[in-house]
Amino acid sequence: MSAFHGCSSAFCSFLQVEPYVYAGRYDIHLQALQGEVREKVQLATKFGIVANPSKKREIRGDPAYVREACEASLKRLGVDCIDLYYQRRIDTTIPIEVTDLPRFQPENVKKNGEIFERVNEMAAKKGCTPTPSQLALAWVLYQGSDVCPIPGTTKFENFNNNVAALSVKLTQEDMAELESYASGDIVGDRYHEFLNTWKDSETPPLSSWKAE
Repeated sequence: MSAFHGCSSAFCSFLQVEPYVYAGRYDIHLQALQGEVREKVQLATKFGIVANPSKKREIRGDPAYVREACEASLKRLGVDCIDLYYQRRIDTTIPIEVTDLPRFQPENVKKNGEIFERVNEMAAKKGCTPTPSQLALAWVLYQGSDVCPIPGTTKFENFNNNVAALSVKLTQEDMAELESYASGDIVGDRYHEFLNTWKDSETPPLSSWKAE
């Protein structure tokens, strides 16, 4: 709750509410979004991941589901408008069960840990504290005006640390060094192969869609 009010009382004008939260968390969102807070911010939330009885997850993007999910979010949040409503995943057919991630398997941790330490060294030189997250956010900000970072924040202290990324200065040499870490030496894919169908943004052509 304090994080919501702290962000809105600063200069934050955009809040994203995670729709897949633990039980009871929506009550906090509901209270926090009343009155002046709602009037000050652009509110965003997501749709697309559906939990089924077997506790697996599937991806849906059909119109009927989108309307249903949007109406449910409006009701849970106690608002009459969602300013930005966007699809979290694009695949509409593949069931998903999240397990572990290849980059953090034992055979890959050591190699990727070496890269992490090099990033840590640059973060320390740039005064990014207490973690390299400020450096990561600064790197995203330097990608261009058409790219917007969306950092997760549950504590106002972390919000302030995220905002401090705006003050991090990166040279062309810094960017080239960070790009080299991101493109060449990382071992293991971000996701397992069976999750790759929704990793990118290609969808079937509109001509193939048969409305029900």
